[in-house]
Amino acid sequence: MKKQTLAATSLSVLLLTALAGVFLLKVGLANPYVPIPSRPKLYVSPPNPAAINVLEPQNSTSYKGTSVTLRASITNLSDIYAISCYLDKREISISQIPSCYVNLTNLSEGKHTIKITVSNQRMQTWHFCYYDDDADAIIPAPDRTYSYVVWSDSEVSFVIDNTSPRVSISSPQEQTYSSDVILDFKVDEPTSQVAYSLDEQANVTISGNTKITGLSDCAHSLILYAWDTAGNVGASEPVTFKITVFPTTLAIVIVILVSVVAASAGLLFYFKKRKR
Repeated sequence: MKKQTLAATSLSVLLLTALAGVFLLKVGLANPYVPIPSRPKLYVSPPNPAAINVLEPQNSTSYKGTSVTLRASITNLSDIYAISCYLDKREISISQIPSCYVNLTNLSEGKHTIKITVSNQRMQTWHFCYYDDDADAIIPAPDRTYSYVVWSDSEVSFVIDNTSPRVSISSPQEQTYSSDVILDFKVDEPTSQVAYSLDEQANVTISGNTKITGLSDCAHSLILYAWDTAGNVGASEPVTFKITVFPTTLAIVIVILVSVVAASAGLLFYFKKRKR
């Protein structure tokens, strides 16, 4: 008896499961978001990110003055796109695409940032349908269109610098030297060129601390110049020093006299010893 009851229960469960499957199938077909099997979707691949190349100003570069030129190349644009450009927190217009050229003026001294953002958009259309119970058929529904959006951006930072570098010389100092002197100096910012002028003569370019040789026996004046990466030039205070070279001829004479005196003293000591 128990076996017959169990078999009847199992058969009932299977029958209900089959009916539920048919019902769920009907519900699924009635969903208006079911794609039409016989009509393929119109598919457009997602767009590639736009290629943004900021040519000027260059990143991490200093500029002298109050204006710079923005030059950028923007390519790989889809049929639908949007573009924005910000200088610091102020939006500026760049309408010349794919190559833009904008003169940025009235820039304050200090660091500035330019950011260009481009959004590319392409559309994808799906064909939909619904199941009509009365007609027992699949009926086309209005198409639905979706969009793919890809963002890309490029950012550069630059510095407006109108301040001349400060240059200080620690050697030579205002004193007398007997030979070559060491030029030892400091500049308060990175430089693109350093040069010194000795006695108001033409500048001599150097790469760092150096030795100045071949100085004549007289007073000399030295000024050091330094150019920063923006082109501003700074100059040190003039340093005056003196070269006093010990005369070679006098040195030879002194050596001879010392030798003669030593020899004479030796002979005198010898003769005195013999007299005893």
